[in-house]
Amino acid sequence: MAEPKGPTAGSAGRTARGRRALTPEEEEQRRKINRESMQRSRLRQRGEIARMRVELRALEKQLATATEIQRQTIIQSVNPRLVEFIQLGYLTKQLQDENFWIQQELTKRWKGYERIERVVEDFFTEKVDDMDAALAAEEEQEQDDNFEPITEAAACELIRQCCQAVQLFDRATLDGDDAVVCFGWKLRYQIENGCSIRFLFSKTFPHVYPAQAMDKGWTMYRQIEINNVKSLRVLRLETIQEINEDTHVMLRDIAHPLDPGIILRTILLRFRINTERGFIGGRMAMNPTTPPRAAHIRYADVTSFTEFGYVDPSRPDLPGCHVKFGGCVDYRTTRELSSRLLTILSTAVQMEQLLMQPLTSLLPNG
Repeated sequence: MAEPKGPTAGSAGRTARGRRALTPEEEEQRRKINRESMQRSRLRQRGEIARMRVELRALEKQLATATEIQRQTIIQSVNPRLVEFIQLGYLTKQLQDENFWIQQELTKRWKGYERIERVVEDFFTEKVDDMDAALAAEEEQEQDDNFEPITEAAACELIRQCCQAVQLFDRATLDGDDAVVCFGWKLRYQIENGCSIRFLFSKTFPHVYPAQAMDKGWTMYRQIEINNVKSLRVLRLETIQEINEDTHVMLRDIAHPLDPGIILRTILLRFRINTERGFIGGRMAMNPTTPPRAAHIRYADVTSFTEFGYVDPSRPDLPGCHVKFGGCVDYRTTRELSSRLLTILSTAVQMEQLLMQPLTSLLPNG
């Protein structure tokens, strides 16, 4: 009896079912054909779905038209009273939809107002967190500490003294002949007696007219919001005497930067004048020599000026403004000198943004 024969060379390349095994290249080709077939099938299905959607929209439109025709037919075939009821039904549905939309809109706006109220409340809480409300409400409204109104002649003398101080600032040699430059401002300063800071900022703005800057600053800086630098915390700023259109006396109270409950008060002569070089706006301290009646109030000497000068005094009609911001601040304390200098810098930057925007920027102007 003959032994079973093994697989022959001809049957080695076939599967158990008699099919030939595919090579890897053929297997990959078959997968590719299958993928392309499936993609074509999906495209056909998407096309059919799109056509069905178009047909569905057309049918919906036909249904709506038929429904409206039917409604009009019913309305025409019934009595007027029923017609009114049907119309009222449609109107009621429309009003209900509008009422729902209005309620949604009111809810959205109410939530927005609540967010704004929280922001405003946080803002005012920050402003008064260290001060007793009674100090800001009643005690600051008491008699203005022996202030006596001044005459126009006395005001002119004080203005003359301030203008002389401006000239001294121009001629004085302050610390650091190579002035520090920050945000395009050239800064020179000097500390006197360990508690008083003299400073002078200068910067040129080529596209600003001095007269416009002076008028804008004169109006804006009568508002407490503009004067209220955060670190100073201005509590009170009001005019206590009108001398003329360009001169008045103001009283300013600020919170002490280090001692809670202490108020620093300054009585200022505020003025503006026109010179050959441009315009000068100044604030000169004119505090009484006698101490304040209230124990929590102290006098602070703050004198400052802002000169809006012509770049070319011979051509005042051309744009170009050379700004000088200088002054002297004396809080009668040796503490927080560096913080005071930063406050002065922030005041200069704030003034630039309020009076010079949008024609200028914080970048150096060369």
